[in-house]
Order: sequence, then C-alpha cells, then structure tokens
Amino acid sequence: MKFWQLESICRWHGGSALVDALSDPRWREFEAIHQNYTQLVESQNREKLDRSVPLELASAVFSKLSFRFVLNDKNLRLAPDGDESGIPAINALRRFGGEAVEEVLEKGSVKVSV
Repeated sequence: MKFWQLESICRWHGGSALVDALSDPRWREFEAIHQNYTQLVESQNREKLDRSVPLELASAVFSKLSFRFVLNDKNLRLAPDGDESGIPAINALRRFGGEAVEEVLEKGSVKVSV
C-alpha cells in the first residue's frame, strides 16, 4: 500500500493509530512524510506520497483500528457500527491488502478475490 492510502484511511478512521505507530524510531522517514503531508499533497510530491508502506508499519496501524468489514458475494464492505462479527481491520489488511481497505472506505465496497 502507498503512504497516501494509509493517510486516507487514518484521516477518517483512526488518526491516532497512525501517530502512535509513527512514534517508533524505525518509521522516522514516514513520520517526516506525515508531518509534511499537507505540503506534499499541495505540491503533488508523488515520490513521497506514493512511498510503499512496509507491512510491519501498516500492521501496527491496522491493529489499532476498531472498524470491521463484511464480505458478501466477493464484495468487501464496512460492517455496521457495533457489528462484532465482522472481519477486523488487521485481518482485512492481511487478507485483501491496504488498497482494498482504502477503496472500501472511499467508495463503499470493492470486489475482492476470496
């Protein structure tokens, strides 16, 4: 997944999860991107915005997200609030990838391979 996708997910659904994960010294380069995110978007700095996020960083963020997903006929959707039977965000990341999660949050659903 790209850094801008992680920012997008966290902007709407758990900004503190990203800040918490970026406090780890291993992710200093991503912390700098996060701190300058608005400027990078305004200047369309694709090199930094499109930086590939290591699975370890994405997992640290997703493990703190509380929303869940449902899978119906190969369509992944956000689960209703309070639905504890849905797929946790961390599992959706591992199973379908961060790009799919971002698309669900942006568009409402995404077709996935099961």
